[in-house]
Formats: sequence, C-alpha cells, structure tokens
Amino acid sequence: MADQESAVSVTDDRAGTAMFSVPYRVVALAASLVGASCLVALIVVTSLENADALASTAIALAIITFIVQLIVYVAQAEQARRENELTQRLHSELASALADLTARAHGTEAMVASMSDKVLDKALQPFVVRALLEQPPI
Repeated sequence: MADQESAVSVTDDRAGTAMFSVPYRVVALAASLVGASCLVALIVVTSLENADALASTAIALAIITFIVQLIVYVAQAEQARRENELTQRLHSELASALADLTARAHGTEAMVASMSDKVLDKALQPFVVRALLEQPPI
C-alpha cells in the first residue's frame, strides 16, 4: 500500500484499475534529466548563436528553478506519506486502546451492578423475612 501512495498511477476510467504506476522519485529524476538537457541545449545554442546573455540567463534560472521545485515536491510528498503512515498507525493503536477501555468499563459496570444487587439483597433480607412472618395467614 505504501508503494501505491508514493507513486504516480495512471488508471483506466472504465475499469477503475491502475494500468501502471511510476514512483515519484523516477518522475523527479526523469524531469530533472529533461531540465538538465534543456539547460545543456540552452548553453549550446547560446554559445553557437551569440544569443542575448540576459535572456539566456533568465531561461537557465527558470529551468534550474523547475528542477529544484520537483526535488522539493518529491521530498514533501515522501514526508507526507510517512506522516500519513504514522497517523494511521497511531489511529489504530488509539482505537485498540479505546476498545480495551470500553470492554473494561463494561466489565466494571457489570461487576458493580452484581455487587450492588448482592449488598441490597443482604441488607433487605431481615426486613423481608420479618414482613413475611408478620403477614397474616391466608
């Protein structure tokens, strides 16, 4: 399940199933390679064509920014996936502890009710016996 969360999936809309899945790291690596290739091509074109240095610098910075954004996105996605796993684990532990606490509370309630009935029976027994003995015969 963790592999599916940390991957880009392409699904078939009719069947609703994943046709293929690519990990985020592979997508980021491919995009970084494309960005680096664009940067190299820009350098080659700039040196061969004597292009405007300011425009070339702006495009180079845009490509570098794009690559950095991809790397940051992958890091944030991985961190979010880890936090989600931790949250799910904590939720299941909390649900288990709450179920245990509920079971103990029901057991305690049943035990207190039983003890209360026994104490009440013992406390009222002399009065019931006296009332039955004082009752006139039929």
